Amino acid sequence: MKKCFLFDVDGTLTPPRESINATFSIFWEEWVKKTLKKGDKVFLITGSDLPKLKEQIKQSSLNKCSGYFCCMGNEYYSKEKLIYQTYNSHLNEGGQIEKWLNAQLEKNEYSEKFPPHIEFRTGMINFSFVGRGCSTDQRRIYNEWDKENEQRQKASQLFNDTFKEEGFESFVGGEISIDIQAVNFDKRQSLKYLKEQYGYLDFIFFGDKCNKSGNDYSIFKECKQANRWHVKDWKNTFEILAENYS
Repeated sequence: MKKCFLFDVDGTLTPPRESINATFSIFWEEWVKKTLKKGDKVFLITGSDLPKLKEQIKQSSLNKCSGYFCCMGNEYYSKEKLIYQTYNSHLNEGGQIEKWLNAQLEKNEYSEKFPPHIEFRTGMINFSFVGRGCSTDQRRIYNEWDKENEQRQKASQLFNDTFKEEGFESFVGGEISIDIQAVNFDKRQSLKYLKEQYGYLDFIFFGDKCNKSGNDYSIFKECKQANRWHVKDWKNTFEILAENYS
């Protein structure tokens, strides 16, 4: 049975919101080439939009993959060509969800703020209490604070308690944010698309946010136990690929 490798990007193939390590990038491109030559597939799936993805993985590397899913799977590209997009009018600006998020910002316990805090992407919303304008150091400081205070996890749970019956859900993503989308329009939708396109494949998934509240969980739980890797960081991914799939 042909294998289909699926990789989260932020924290799995790259340091959070940074470019892929140069040494790993060389290994990665050669590994993708050998894997595809075997007849297997390699896809990326990220919560980020395409411009942010290309800040982390250069376009020439993306083109070597079978394809790449952005915005939690609401956009799919292959060789720079947009294959599909999924929109949801309830996740546009000015709706009740944006008003709810702004209300949470007014009660924000974290002292430093670096707008923007709300980012509208295809079929989803990305929300951050500290703000996406923060620096790498500020991102790290907030993430350490959040580990102790669980601000994002609490906010995500409160969102789900408020909006789940209306068809929307939230997961913790990356270092500083939560991702919001319609129920079932999470990363798992990439599996549905790939099954429809290629038939049954043996899915192997790598992600760093695989706990129940994380934005990799929905796709992580769909894979066989032997085929799912909850990684610590890109170095861990590097080690697993070199030891198990080279």
